[in-house]
Amino acid sequence: MQSRYSRGSVVRIFLDIIAAGAGVISLNPTTAIQRKADGMWFNVADGLWVSTKVENPMTQTDSVNLPGRYHFDFDQSLDLLSGSSEYSFKKSSASGTLALEYEDASFGQLAAAAGMELCSIQGAIFDPQGAAVNNELARATLVPIYKDTLGRAIQSNRIVATYTNELGDFDLPLIRGATFRLEIPAIGYDRKIVVPDLASVLFSDL
Repeated sequence: MQSRYSRGSVVRIFLDIIAAGAGVISLNPTTAIQRKADGMWFNVADGLWVSTKVENPMTQTDSVNLPGRYHFDFDQSLDLLSGSSEYSFKKSSASGTLALEYEDASFGQLAAAAGMELCSIQGAIFDPQGAAVNNELARATLVPIYKDTLGRAIQSNRIVATYTNELGDFDLPLIRGATFRLEIPAIGYDRKIVVPDLASVLFSDL
């Protein structure tokens, strides 16, 4: 299966492990990610690309509501090789219920007949002493499947993520009118929001 995503985005790769019609929980599947440009492998432990295959651990998505589903979040922006845009994912489970699945992905500019109307969700993160905090994550997950005014559906498993700069600021462009789960782990912020029909808004005003 070939999937295409926007360059520099964070994408969630899934593996479903099913046995006798039921999802199997508490397994430890992995994904090996190969860069097609030079055959190097991604190591999530340090964010580097190495010559030997690395089995990166996948996470159990929701053992109660989605038993048997596991995922891995791949941040394509960690690939600094010029011109690199295509990858192969080998998803497997070698213990318990055996599973093996392959997926190819490419990253680049996505074509669109008409652009989505976006709202810039902005904010800043500071530590208890008032100093700006750099490189802290802010991410949003679309819930549930959303259709825009043209009837185009946006998948709910896509994640939009960004990080604070040296001033502690972040800017997260999200689709106007859509419902997202917005998370800022550094300050314990985790809530469902409806993106307003505005050019920009502070996350604290949502």
